[in-house]
Amino acid sequence: MSRNPTPVCRGCGSQSCQWLGDLPDSHQFAGLALPNAIPGGALFRCPDCGLVFRSPILTPKEYNRLYAEGSAKLWINGGCVLRDDQQLVKSYIEARRPQGAKVLDIGCYTGEFLSSLEFRYEKCGIENCAGAIRRCRERGIRIVGEDLYEISRLEEKFDVVTAMDVIEHTLNPSQFLEHVLHLLADGGIALITTGDADNRIWRKLKSAFWYCSPAEHISFVSERWLKSNACVNDFHISHLQRFKYGHMNHFKLFGKLCLIYFLPLVGLQSKTWNANLSADHLFVALQR
Repeated sequence: MSRNPTPVCRGCGSQSCQWLGDLPDSHQFAGLALPNAIPGGALFRCPDCGLVFRSPILTPKEYNRLYAEGSAKLWINGGCVLRDDQQLVKSYIEARRPQGAKVLDIGCYTGEFLSSLEFRYEKCGIENCAGAIRRCRERGIRIVGEDLYEISRLEEKFDVVTAMDVIEHTLNPSQFLEHVLHLLADGGIALITTGDADNRIWRKLKSAFWYCSPAEHISFVSERWLKSNACVNDFHISHLQRFKYGHMNHFKLFGKLCLIYFLPLVGLQSKTWNANLSADHLFVALQR
């Protein structure tokens, strides 16, 4: 199999990126079945800034079209009101803004998270998916933008800006954070959740790790990347914790962890078998 040419880092421009393995082609995007597969490309890690990223990728125009056509049922946590990350973010907001706040949720989807906040919070969202936008408006959520890649055009300010499992969808995470921080009112906070690219199991499995399989996941950050980017975008990290989605019994967990060490021998690779084995996600609060 021929290897993809090593690209420059989309974040810092480094030409010394490390190849982490090829990624599978995808016949789905945001819950939408595709007539033609999206080439998986390969996964790379930048040794300078720490960014992990997929290459090659589509254009912003192509991504926007796919998101707009996507399913409005993909990221709903079957039967539960909120996902684990949404509950973490909700608790953080309520503890630090108990009197209410103007909240913007980037990638608000169908509005489950915003709807869970009490009436004293003003609820605004940015969403691409047409079906999800309709559901948000039915719930009384004000949609202030329909393009993830054009949030820099917004002039409105917010007390809290949330982006849960969103930054991994962006072409340039540093530029995305710059735009997010620009949306903050004085004293505002940005709350981000995403996969942790420095997670020990991810480092072991490289491109076989579950979180980098979806075609819509193209850029991956870590605590190291955030700390290096703090100087670039002039912010400080006021809160950071690791968490995982879901739980499993100890025997199943032990078996899967053992299997990881035999992975190179058995060639096992799938999208989800290695999910939830450790705290492979980050929840961070950023402030100017």
